[in-house]
Amino acid sequence: MLGHRSMEVDLVRLQKSEAIQLIKTTLMGWENPQGDEHFKKQRKQADSGKSAALFYRMMKEIGVELHLKTNALTLTNVSPSEVKILTEASGITLSPDQGGHKVFLNSPLSTVLYCDITMFATEFGAEYVPVTHPEHATFSTERPFLSQTFNLIFCHGQVLRTHPRMEYREAYEATRLTFPQLTLAMQCISEGGTFIMLLHKVEAWDTMDLLYRFLQFSDIELFKPIKKHAIRSTFYLVAKQVRPSSEAARLAVQHWKEGWWQATFVRSKLAGLGRKVLTIQADALKKADFVR
Repeated sequence: MLGHRSMEVDLVRLQKSEAIQLIKTTLMGWENPQGDEHFKKQRKQADSGKSAALFYRMMKEIGVELHLKTNALTLTNVSPSEVKILTEASGITLSPDQGGHKVFLNSPLSTVLYCDITMFATEFGAEYVPVTHPEHATFSTERPFLSQTFNLIFCHGQVLRTHPRMEYREAYEATRLTFPQLTLAMQCISEGGTFIMLLHKVEAWDTMDLLYRFLQFSDIELFKPIKKHAIRSTFYLVAKQVRPSSEAARLAVQHWKEGWWQATFVRSKLAGLGRKVLTIQADALKKADFVR
């Protein structure tokens, strides 16, 4: 079985060939000021909410392309008579009054829970919430979808600039959002089900770590839209034949639960302690002769 070190060695070897050219091209794009301005305009449009219907149509187009390329929506772990794709859909999303997106799928067969998924403390294995935590009263003991299993699960949640949140969450909010989605998904996915997740920067170490973990308990492939988001770093993980009851899946879920706990209760406290040190240093630097 390949370990993390083997993957590291393989990546180093790849730099001697085509990969190094791909990386150079990518860096040229990211370091281009015109690119910064382009993505700034896109973010402004997304935040305004005026283009919500346009983005909804775009996501449907990406879904069609994803299926044509990966056949991800054809379930293989159920008989044809059991398939009920999108006739019964459940989901969790941040409510619009908390900065979330408007939901355009209005159907009596869909169930949408409007809440902050990062606050389901009991779902993520927390036996208690420290009383000194600034959002102690906001955490929930609810366990959504506890008695349900799903053959197909999408995780598409991203940290939203429009979501007002306390300062302690800023540094680790991406972790606090990614790990709960993974945990909840693996705890309610059917044996042999399909899992699809939006990711960024395939070359990043945390992304490679996630892909490595899924390799241990599913058959994975990566999908990059050509018609939409082609110049962005976004892509999709498509994991089929997921084995949630395997030891590898259990260890992955434990890792994600611990990561959520660290990002929520430990790192935020450490960041607060570090801020005191940095404040003193910053004040002293302002008075230093060599910075005047």
